[in-house]
Amino acid sequence: MIRQVLHSVRFILEILLVVGLVALVYWWNPMNIFGGKPGIQSTANIVSEIREMGQLISAEYYGEVVASIDEAQMNLLEEPEIRMQARITYDEIQLELENLRNFHELSSENRLALSSGTENLSRRERRKMLIDEVGYKNVLEKLYFLGDWDETSQRVLFDEVTAFAYMHFQERNEASVDRLSERQLRQTLVSWYKNLNAEWWDSDRFSTDYFGNKLSSLSRSEARKKLAMIGRGTVKAGFDFKGLSESMYHHDEEMGELHFFGFAPQILNADINPWFIPEKGIPGFDILTYNGRVNFNDSKKVKRYAVQKLTVNARNAGIIQQAERNGGETLGRLFSLLTGKEIKKVFFHQDQIIQLTQDITRDYYISYEEAVHFEKAIQNELQTIDSLKNASEDRYNNRRLAENKENTLQQMIRTARQYEFESEALPYHYYSTFWYQIASDSLVDRAEWLAIQSQASSSMEPNSRLVALWADRDSLLLPSQFGAGVMQLYRKDVPMGDFSDSTLSVPAWQQLEKGGMRFRNLSFLGDSVVFESFLIDESLQDSLLQVPVPFNYSPESWESWIGEDERIRLIQRADTIRQLSENSNVFWIMDPSQPNSLLQFSIPFAEITHPELFRPGSLSNMQQVTLDTWVVIRSATDLQEALNQPHPNHALSERQVAQMQSFLESLYRKHQAYHSRDFLSQAGDWFSEKWANKPGILDKFQ
Repeated sequence: MIRQVLHSVRFILEILLVVGLVALVYWWNPMNIFGGKPGIQSTANIVSEIREMGQLISAEYYGEVVASIDEAQMNLLEEPEIRMQARITYDEIQLELENLRNFHELSSENRLALSSGTENLSRRERRKMLIDEVGYKNVLEKLYFLGDWDETSQRVLFDEVTAFAYMHFQERNEASVDRLSERQLRQTLVSWYKNLNAEWWDSDRFSTDYFGNKLSSLSRSEARKKLAMIGRGTVKAGFDFKGLSESMYHHDEEMGELHFFGFAPQILNADINPWFIPEKGIPGFDILTYNGRVNFNDSKKVKRYAVQKLTVNARNAGIIQQAERNGGETLGRLFSLLTGKEIKKVFFHQDQIIQLTQDITRDYYISYEEAVHFEKAIQNELQTIDSLKNASEDRYNNRRLAENKENTLQQMIRTARQYEFESEALPYHYYSTFWYQIASDSLVDRAEWLAIQSQASSSMEPNSRLVALWADRDSLLLPSQFGAGVMQLYRKDVPMGDFSDSTLSVPAWQQLEKGGMRFRNLSFLGDSVVFESFLIDESLQDSLLQVPVPFNYSPESWESWIGEDERIRLIQRADTIRQLSENSNVFWIMDPSQPNSLLQFSIPFAEITHPELFRPGSLSNMQQVTLDTWVVIRSATDLQEALNQPHPNHALSERQVAQMQSFLESLYRKHQAYHSRDFLSQAGDWFSEKWANKPGILDKFQ
């Protein structure tokens, strides 16, 4: 009886064990053999899969337009842009003339005092330029002398705007006028100058005259052509996934929300096929009227214009908004499938900072004016983020939105940092506009010198959120960029000093002006000239070299130095080494307290630092340099003898010596840690790198 019970218990346990094993395998579900939801993929893999889709069409517009040869030749769709550009040119001319008026409101003595650049003119010509009132004979000369008339006269639609002004001030009613002659231009500018306070600009009338002139300028054969068509076609809008990156979306798993930043629907295709609905015999084009003078090229021109007109109509009908609504639903389902997480809502954020970044980087170049605008936009965005974080109502959602905005701001800064800035050697960075302003007047005064010293301290200790955003968690980036700016200023040999108050008689001041001195804040007091002159202080030039960090750093070089095993090597039993051959690509470091060890850096010493900081002029003769307790060796015929000899003095301050030591020590330790990883860590890093760079399936067939 007992034996039967034990046998039954054993049998039951075996059954439970088998059931448990089956349940375990089912729960594990290897390779999804039992179905179920797909596992969550990595972000890089999700982006790769979505890019393979190419495009998502989420809205279509079907429409009919009428287009004629006259419309195509004039291109009436340009009218909004023509209005805007004409107004800008009008404002520029108005500003130039207002500057001319302000100049003539000065006394004649003050006008003569501002006569730099007219020394080679005769007395009569200088009087005509500076003293005589504005008139027909001198208006252009005065504009060229005072302002940026050479640039203004090259602006878009300058000829058309001045011709329109000529018609207005001459009170003529002609439908068109050719480009103004110099005589007509002078007459127009004088009349405009005398009526600066009158607001006479009329955009509607200018637009009518502009397109009327364009039509009347056609040849007789072109003007006689008659062709009008009805075009029927489709416009498709949606999302192009080619430009999608990981930073352009954020998946809030807790709220089930998907946020896109700078990823917007666009027109993907617009077309008018020969047959709009073939099965019903409805053509894409119907000719309304034509005469025998039109040819095949004319019909192509009208058809192209019809497609453009159809696209404009689609935009006006709201195809982009419809594409965003429909696309949001589709993208939500797609991401739910790829991540295995439910997406409840999809949001598209088209922040101004995103649009601005796209605008200023479109030409792969950032100008000073664009950079200033960008940095002001960053400040405004930070204020918006602060207000969201401090909001008392709906705190959770506001803080989530603030976090998303901050992530977007960080990404836009990273994007802008990749592009060239003005003519600088470094790409655009946090200090670009600062150094551009410093160098703009080709001198450094006392206020600018104090600003340089202040910025130097803040580069080492980013005490503001703005500086931290630009540093991007890299403690070496901003100090190195600031140091590069200091060295560029030093190499340009920009004069440094300060302005001093002076008072001289007018003849004495005019004589001093010929000597090439720099002045500012000129004013007249009786028969004397009160001004500030720039005095050079030679000692500040040497003080400038005490400001920057002594190392030269870039994230790309740093990663390269750490990643290559042979770049840095610890040599044991260094006391047996007699000679270190000169090699511009190698230097060594020895601590005399540890004579048996020698660190070899296979990196050019001039690449890792700024040679001028060690000894202004040249580093070539300094084969050994002392950094506190370290000796940096570039070559030695007898190593032990070289270590016992006194080493040349360098120009580094104690702070710079400590910074250089810290930089080299950090480089060595990170290199050692990277190459001392265990097998599993190295294999994991290798696999992660390969997986992140894995090409998509479609890439293999392209």
